[in-house]
Amino acid sequence: MTEQKLVPKKIDVNFSSEAEVEPHVIDDVEEPSSRLTPSITPEEISVVKGVGPYVARLLLQCGISSVSELAHATPQRLASLQGIGLPKAQKLIENAKNHLQNKKLNGFPIDTTSQIKMDSPEVIPESEDIIEPEIFSIECEDNIKETIDFEDVNEEYPTFEEDEIETSVIQNGIEVHEPNINKIEPIVEESHNTTRHITSINSGTKSAFEQEKEQTITPEPSMGKESISLEQLKQLEDRVRTKLVESGFYIVEKTAELHKLISKIDILAVKLISDWSYKKKSNGSADLVLIIPIKICPLEGSLIVSQDKIEYSALDKSSDFYVKKLPMSFVEVLDTTEEAIRTNLSEKGALFKFFNENVTSSLSLARTFTKKNLYFHCGNNQCEILIEPVITSQNMVGFTEKILPFAYHKDSNIHVVQVRELSEFLDYIETKYVLLESKTKKNSLQKFHSEAGNKLNKRLKIIIPFMTIDFVYLAIFIFQAYSLLGVLNMANIGLALLMGILSGFFMLAYSKNISEIKCEFSTPYHKRDLHLDEASLKLINEGLSSILMEQLSYECLGKNSGFKIIEKVEKQNSQNSLQEKALKKKVNETELFEEEKDIHLSENSDTSDEKNEYRHKYSSFLED
Repeated sequence: MTEQKLVPKKIDVNFSSEAEVEPHVIDDVEEPSSRLTPSITPEEISVVKGVGPYVARLLLQCGISSVSELAHATPQRLASLQGIGLPKAQKLIENAKNHLQNKKLNGFPIDTTSQIKMDSPEVIPESEDIIEPEIFSIECEDNIKETIDFEDVNEEYPTFEEDEIETSVIQNGIEVHEPNINKIEPIVEESHNTTRHITSINSGTKSAFEQEKEQTITPEPSMGKESISLEQLKQLEDRVRTKLVESGFYIVEKTAELHKLISKIDILAVKLISDWSYKKKSNGSADLVLIIPIKICPLEGSLIVSQDKIEYSALDKSSDFYVKKLPMSFVEVLDTTEEAIRTNLSEKGALFKFFNENVTSSLSLARTFTKKNLYFHCGNNQCEILIEPVITSQNMVGFTEKILPFAYHKDSNIHVVQVRELSEFLDYIETKYVLLESKTKKNSLQKFHSEAGNKLNKRLKIIIPFMTIDFVYLAIFIFQAYSLLGVLNMANIGLALLMGILSGFFMLAYSKNISEIKCEFSTPYHKRDLHLDEASLKLINEGLSSILMEQLSYECLGKNSGFKIIEKVEKQNSQNSLQEKALKKKVNETELFEEEKDIHLSENSDTSDEKNEYRHKYSSFLED
């Protein structure tokens, strides 16, 4: 049997030398033969309506990876997944069943705007130029499986007019009407290039999966009326900066070196506190470097602070979940920034260099022989790094723990302050740390390290004479006869062992002191043992008002301190608060009484005016 091949005589798509393709619309469609029926392959589950990337991942985790499995799944099984309720589960299963039913009816998807019709093939001898039908049918199948949205393609690839298109039919092969067979040769040579070009056109259009993915992408939550405008936020930031500068703080700008460190916060302010009026009375008090990272709250409502969380009182009760959780995200940002600042300073990074260039020119970091950090110092004085994160708000801030002037989130050492009270807060923070450093019994790390080194030196000096005698006896033992100095050398060996043990003990004690210094250096100030007692608290109380003293005791000692001086201060503040409330109530009642009195007088005045008018009319009537 001689081999026969099919030659298309005309094709409805033009193939140029650059392998450009122009799709065309043909009106009539006949039922496709078994030769063109596409193979049934498992489809991605994302083709089902309502299944986006997130839902697809949930279904894959549940073991559902195909449309058929989704169609036969139970609603209860899908409802067990996070984020999928029972109504949505029923809808997904219904969509999957509809998809399978439509697939059975259609055989393969055909775009309603683009339909193809071709004629049966013509059998020709083998000697003429031909096109392999198998290759062309595969190309057709691939192009039919991935339907092209011709409306999008036509923007860049214009189509022919309807009168220029000849209809053809596909039956058992491909027939193309073309009078000149030689023109088919470029088509054969460029068939693969044409396929690639069609694929590139298809990639320019959006598939059903991509469209579904775009629909399922959650938009960035909008705070709507809960947030102030950008102009108001800018004005609020300018007010904060002005108050910081007035209080003597230096604003750290977000330069290229520092941008990564402080990019998530709004303002970073620093201040060096070194000249205290009572510094000479303290035991080696340190200079203070106060660092305040600030996050400005852009919300219109009020913030409510407790010991373990910060909540937002929304103006609209149906506000987005993201808006209500925004204050706690500020806490996370400030915690991360505080840790990054500590790490940068301990590693002598960009912020350490910034301090030496702008704040103080003598900031150094003392280390051990093994390069372990001990403490910062400015010249001969230790320098204490204090980081106080702050959240500022333009509205009132509530505090649920105690009646205090400044709300304090104790778990993260964050103060939440209204902008108009920021100057008073900065004064309080500065006074607080100055009093804690000057009035407590604890020594500075520098002094503690110096004392430990002096003790070690004194102990080693006591051992040195004995060690010298040991070496002399050892030399005699080496160069003289054992019988002459045997007893002395035995005593020398025992003494040397004793001195060695004592030296090891002294070194161990020194190492323990160094470990304490390293531990305190790595511990944030608000978590350290401040060595507060009744005497130091009385001295601190002299430098603060009663309400600020209660604020300090809550921050350093918690709610129940157990100190008599603190209990006395709290009792006094409670009495003052009751007196203020009573006075305020009395003032309000007086104002209300005055208003009622004015109203009564105005009513009496109106009544007298009416009477006078009536009398005037009556008298004029009598005269007439």
